[in-house]
Formats: sequence, structure tokens, C-alpha cells
Amino acid sequence: MALPYAIHIKPNEDGTWTGEVPQLRGCVTYGDSKEEVLVLIEDAKETWLEACLHYGHPIPEAVYED
Repeated sequence: MALPYAIHIKPNEDGTWTGEVPQLRGCVTYGDSKEEVLVLIEDAKETWLEACLHYGHPIPEAVYED
């Protein structure tokens, strides 16, 4: 669960934040602060990976982004 996937975090126009793991299709979360999104995206990543293991789907290899 500790694979080093890149995490993209960006502010939204309404003052909330979005966090995404681009290598894990659909692994996205939203929060009221950057700090909240950092916590929530780790939970989303873990849930995404657990679902892949449960259903036997392949898990993408983490790729370093510069």
C-alpha cells in the first residue's frame, strides 16, 4: 500500500481542494483544505488498491514523475 504514486493536489474555485492519483484511474477525493485532501487521498488510494486485490484487477506499477 506504500507504493510511491504521484499525487496531484489543486485548489478549486470554490475554496475546496481536489486530490488525484493519476496512475490509479478514478482515484480522486475532495476536501476543505490541502491538509485534509492529503489525508483523504491516502485513504482513497488504499481503498482503490484493496478493491483491485479483491477483484483480481492488475495494479499499475508506480512510475516516478519529475
